Amino acid sequence: MTPEEIQTDAGSGGWLEPEVTLSWRVTAGQLSCRPADGRPLGVTRIFGSVVVNGGELHLASATENSRMDRDAEGRRRVVTSFRFAEPSLCWSREVVEDGPGLTIRTRLENTGEVDLIIGDWHVLDASASGGVIDLGAEPEQVRFFGWRSWHMQVERFAEESSRHPSNNLCHLYDPASGLTLLSSFVSLDRMLVRHELHYVRGRGVTHYRATCRAGRFRLRPGRMLQAETLQLSYHNNPYAALENWADRIKARYTPELDERPMVIWSGGAWIDPFSDGEDNWATVALDNARALRDKLAGFEVTHIWTSQMDLGEGLPGNWLTGNEEQIPGGMPAFVARLKALGFGHKLWFSPFWFFAEAKGILEENRENLLRDAEGNPITEPGRWEWDYHIDPEGSLRLTKYFLDGTHPKTRAYVAKIFKAYRAMGASACMLDFLAIREDGCLYDDTLLPVEAARKILAVVREAFGEEAHLQTAVASTPGFVGLLNAARVGRDFGEGRPLYPPFPLWHNATYVRHDLHFGNTHYFVQNAAANWFTHGKVYGNDLNILTVDKPVPLEHARIATTLFGLSGGSPLTLGDDFRTIDPERLRLVKLCLPRTSGVPTPVDLFEHVSPEAYGRILKLQVRTPWEDYLLVAVYNGEGASYDASLDLVRLGLDGESAYRVFEFWNEEYIGTFRGSFPCAVPPEAIRLYRLAPARTHPWLLSTDMHLQQGAVEILSLSWDEETKILAGIATRPAGEHGNLFVHLPRPYRLVNHKEVGLMKEVRDMTVVARVPIAFQTEKTAFALRFDVLDVPNVAWRGWLPYCSEAEWKAYVEEHRPPGDTRVLC
Repeated sequence: MTPEEIQTDAGSGGWLEPEVTLSWRVTAGQLSCRPADGRPLGVTRIFGSVVVNGGELHLASATENSRMDRDAEGRRRVVTSFRFAEPSLCWSREVVEDGPGLTIRTRLENTGEVDLIIGDWHVLDASASGGVIDLGAEPEQVRFFGWRSWHMQVERFAEESSRHPSNNLCHLYDPASGLTLLSSFVSLDRMLVRHELHYVRGRGVTHYRATCRAGRFRLRPGRMLQAETLQLSYHNNPYAALENWADRIKARYTPELDERPMVIWSGGAWIDPFSDGEDNWATVALDNARALRDKLAGFEVTHIWTSQMDLGEGLPGNWLTGNEEQIPGGMPAFVARLKALGFGHKLWFSPFWFFAEAKGILEENRENLLRDAEGNPITEPGRWEWDYHIDPEGSLRLTKYFLDGTHPKTRAYVAKIFKAYRAMGASACMLDFLAIREDGCLYDDTLLPVEAARKILAVVREAFGEEAHLQTAVASTPGFVGLLNAARVGRDFGEGRPLYPPFPLWHNATYVRHDLHFGNTHYFVQNAAANWFTHGKVYGNDLNILTVDKPVPLEHARIATTLFGLSGGSPLTLGDDFRTIDPERLRLVKLCLPRTSGVPTPVDLFEHVSPEAYGRILKLQVRTPWEDYLLVAVYNGEGASYDASLDLVRLGLDGESAYRVFEFWNEEYIGTFRGSFPCAVPPEAIRLYRLAPARTHPWLLSTDMHLQQGAVEILSLSWDEETKILAGIATRPAGEHGNLFVHLPRPYRLVNHKEVGLMKEVRDMTVVARVPIAFQTEKTAFALRFDVLDVPNVAWRGWLPYCSEAEWKAYVEEHRPPGDTRVLC
């Protein structure tokens, strides 16, 4: 099956997943499996290895004993014990047949009399045993899905020799056979997990490891250590494979996610309260809060984010000291004023470490610091971009200390902070810099580093309240599943930095474009697309910050608006200064409000792949009581225009039916098409197409009030064939205004056309009507009355190469360009 033939289910927006029959065996302790029909991506002769006391032990050097039986559910399984003499260690492995795959559980038992230090545990290790992964006849066309923080992408084995790492799962898709091999960890709450492939041209995959990272875990005599559970499975669809994994994670951890996405203002792009000429942060924030209530009246903005402005000296650790210069009167009074304006408070917190230079924090936490094997506190030199005293070179003048999450005093310290903020009225938090140190020796040495990190986040959740909103940022991992509402799935997109000298990044601007992190639309779109399967199952996907005000170029702003608007189930953080926002750009923000549900899914993730290409196409199925339709975004990150024909079947639609296509940003009726339709995207731009079934009577094409074009602003819509009336109810906050775009098939004429713009599209002789709506109240009814024309001609004789309808149709058929799929109706 080629990428073009991947079937979609237009009814659900998901992918069909026919089951793959598996053939597998365990011979002399070596695991092999492949599809029963002999297709590629078979795995043969895989053992395992583990680092113990600094040296690597391979299962091939252990004595082995296996038995085959069936588990309590009647599934076939093989249980194997591998024993090492020196050091004295037993590795137990259970392989269970589980639908189209195998579930693999492994554990280590210290059978000796001395402690063993367990490091990286490669529960599958093909390189140690000469095992191979069969990539088929075209190995360089096999696609590898790379899960990497901030850089999710699909790539092929294009180089002569290359390494391909991926967190959490290893996903290989062979477009020639249509088969996907998924090696994935389906438990995540104890160890960091990673996969790594090495590919060499002519030799294939020379190295593969699926690794659980135990840190420096001390396995005492008689004790056992359980690895995370791994699953090997085969799938007939590469998208469904990823969704299947996310479904398993959701079923295992049952995370409680936000029913309604938050809308937060951060002011994180244009505002600089640190430099001369601007008010302090409290004044800026409160003025923006009032501007939000005025300019976004009726739209729900829930929180104001204070970020660093609540830190006494701008350093992580000064959580409760307050910054009197930036927030005169202190945080409690400031939060109370926000509450009076109807806003909650969102704060920023780094729960795993602090700087020693944050006054008093080291003394308070000296007993519960993370320590090395000799018992010394682990430190590392650091810098902090918000440090008021930083020098122009950004020297490492600070000292970072880490908290031991298993120590009772750490839990007490974190609980104290969050109880204090909760008492102030804070109800949301971004948890940042969550990288886990794996070289520490924990106070409770029965726990692993990920478990220690989860202990801290669990305290945050308990102290802050179950109803509070918690999201993660840098170093987010699915290993925190069940403790969070949302996780950032990309870079620092949309953020800015102050001019405050001597700031180390730039000195004469607060926002940047075409860099790697803050204004790079390529990474923004790729990460949003490739993370779709985690949303609503592992956590809510957070895209970071929407910043659209001038001088951001309009096309750049449209790209951001499209992704945030389609991702209606994600939190929305606003980065603009609403005291001065341009009215045109304010409209872009409103296009994303109110929030809806769900996120768009990629269409060409496994077709347009690195290094030659990248994912361009996203879709969102929209269902309303009055119509189901499809939104399709096409992204172009290059300096030249992108022209293509989009196949309707690839988009999940019926290839035999006709669809009306409207492009949102150019507000253009493209035409009515069957089978495929043409798209054209300018350089560094995005286009958003609305595809709805073609009707024989007048019907809605689009609106310009919400990016999803009807999902929230059209409450009802109906056509009465007898009276020839198209009627409905639209909703927006009182005082708002907007337009409906309505399509009139050729025989129809609008009767009550006052204030309505009417344009004929000669390519198919239909009419597009622009119907303005002003909302005196939140709901406004409209009714458009039509009659049917009975005229033989479509144009004046001599104005066009035809006059009558018959002549026009004959002319169109005679002059159709090759591949034209336009439908005349």
